[in-house]
Amino acid sequence: MIVYNYDEISKVYDDVRDGDYEIIKEMLRCSDLQVGDNILEIGCGTGNYIKMMPECFNLYGIDQSTGMLLKAKEKCNNVAFTAGDAIRLEDYKDNQFDLIYMVDVIHHIKEEEIFFNNIYRILKDNGRLYIFTDSHEHIKNRLTTKYFPKTLKYELNRYQSFDELAGLLTCNNYKNIKSGIVNMPPVKNYGKLLINIAKKRAYSMFTALSDEEINEGIKNIQLEIDKGINIEYHTGATYIKAQK
Repeated sequence: MIVYNYDEISKVYDDVRDGDYEIIKEMLRCSDLQVGDNILEIGCGTGNYIKMMPECFNLYGIDQSTGMLLKAKEKCNNVAFTAGDAIRLEDYKDNQFDLIYMVDVIHHIKEEEIFFNNIYRILKDNGRLYIFTDSHEHIKNRLTTKYFPKTLKYELNRYQSFDELAGLLTCNNYKNIKSGIVNMPPVKNYGKLLINIAKKRAYSMFTALSDEEINEGIKNIQLEIDKGINIEYHTGATYIKAQK
């Protein structure tokens, strides 16, 4: 079993990742939030998303990694952070939150039935849940899949399909289940950043690769850069949302 040490990776996490405000805008636009409402980010990491939330809300974040939370606390002094179990959510009361969201987290969850049941417990009536994750189609078209092809099988095995997630939500009594995509502007000259990400193994998928496989992918990216090819990152934030 591959173990990804988030306390260790927290040291380089912010070198290669940041939040996308378009994701926050999508949730604010569609969630009918009011001043003083309670918002929880599950798997908040170093706080790259929760720091973008308006301070008129009561903000909470939970993560199992104390290393990640130390970074988050440096950025956000208006968020109640908890180091705890994101599956059982024992630190939160019934019917506490108006909005719960997670970004690039659900594929790490292995006890989905328990997880969704506990989220349902702490959501208020008509409260909303947003799960930002990659669809299987998106995974197949990633740049990481192009340059590091052995990540594909690993990623498809651990990412739940949207149909699977919708089925789990339905079985746990969620309503108004929908999927969508938040379009992002392309990132130009992405090759050098991708090389940096791979060298630091800053994405968990790279734990599945040998040093030789990492180096081969880096070599192929560098060859394209040397030829003057502009490697662009075209992406959108795919999500599934539901309501209690």
